[in-house]
Amino acid sequence: MFCSRFAFDDLESFLIGSAASVGYLIHLVLDEVYAATNFNGIIFSPSRSLGSALKMFSHPCS
Repeated sequence: MFCSRFAFDDLESFLIGSAASVGYLIHLVLDEVYAATNFNGIIFSPSRSLGSALKMFSHPCS
């Protein structure tokens, strides 16, 4: 919708969509790196949220 409103052709629309998707994935990967990194010099203890940014699905609780 954004690309058709500004009259981008198919290639430009594809490039804009690809750049937005890659940026979003980089954001998720950096969230995981930040959750796994400890800057306090303490022995590594993963946070509870480690692995949740890139999880594609979860099993429902019973």
